[in-house]
Amino acid sequence: DLAAGKAEFVASVGYDTAWQSAYCNHFVKVDYLITALNQIKLGEVKTSDQVCSLSEQRKTEYFNDYSIPQGKVHALGALLARDGSRTLLFAAQRGKRAGPFGGEEIRLMNILAPHVTRAVQVHRKLSNATVEKEWALGALDQLRIGVILTNNFGNPLFVNQAAELMLVQGEGIRTHQGRLSLSKIEET
Repeated sequence: DLAAGKAEFVASVGYDTAWQSAYCNHFVKVDYLITALNQIKLGEVKTSDQVCSLSEQRKTEYFNDYSIPQGKVHALGALLARDGSRTLLFAAQRGKRAGPFGGEEIRLMNILAPHVTRAVQVHRKLSNATVEKEWALGALDQLRIGVILTNNFGNPLFVNQAAELMLVQGEGIRTHQGRLSLSKIEET
């Protein structure tokens, strides 16, 4: 979140958890790559050298106190999503010995970035649907009348508190072998 200067979500491979925590708590605020990558078009892939010269990088706290100690001086990234002040970046970093990222890595990142973008979009939709479902079920649970949602076979998928009391009492409606049933088979 560029406005808040904080990382709400960070997933990484090959980073010590202490460094990841340091990034989330401090270095995200001084990460020149975030600002630079936020200026490019969605899905565009850039190397750290393309967005900021090495001589300029060396002048930054991020480079000297975060990248250098970890030996991760070269970066390659893409802006995957932008929503107001929030951005989602996908990046790879590597050490000085491996050298700067070149044309082949940029080509591969260009192939991979749209798939990661789509995965993030799907994840967001599923997360939103889950939240909406929880809100709806929470509202049903507050009703004073009994509500039971079932599948096609009569198996309860959701039972609100009022309906739970009815089932516990076993008067009229109850569950039998995981399905709703009534006192008489023909009524069921």
